[in-house]
Amino acid sequence: MNARYPHKPYIDAVLSAVSDLAAPGGSLDFTYEGGQAVMEAVIPLADEVIEPDTGAASHTVLRWRQNEGWRYAVRWSDDDGADEPEQLITAKVPAPESLALAARRASTHSGPLPLEAEETPTSAGPLPAPLSAAVEAGHLTAVMAAQLARYPAVVLLQAPG
Repeated sequence: MNARYPHKPYIDAVLSAVSDLAAPGGSLDFTYEGGQAVMEAVIPLADEVIEPDTGAASHTVLRWRQNEGWRYAVRWSDDDGADEPEQLITAKVPAPESLALAARRASTHSGPLPLEAEETPTSAGPLPAPLSAAVEAGHLTAVMAAQLARYPAVVLLQAPG
């Protein structure tokens, strides 16, 4: 798990769940608001639509911020702006599969949003060091840290050379 991005394993699980919808160019970051680090991620979807009247292209963008949860917006290529983000799903840390369903609805306009979803259950046991450090620094609640701990970091082992 990355100390700078303790939410990376969760976002990786989300990316895996939406892999058939996602486009390249996402980001993983954090900002500071009022002295608190706020984790965030952006995932563009490969659902480009060309407006027949103007020729402008648009696509859906998913955005997660720990204090807001998942939102979505339509981003336009002609002015590089985005519509005001709307709530995608009711849980702040939903299961990736629930988020994938909501993302499909957003990209195809095929169902009501925000999607009702339960929060990811908390993990039993000790928190990984980066999540524990984020809690101690006041950047994460203990509950959200325990939710994010449900998504372990993928560790790649190298074969002995």
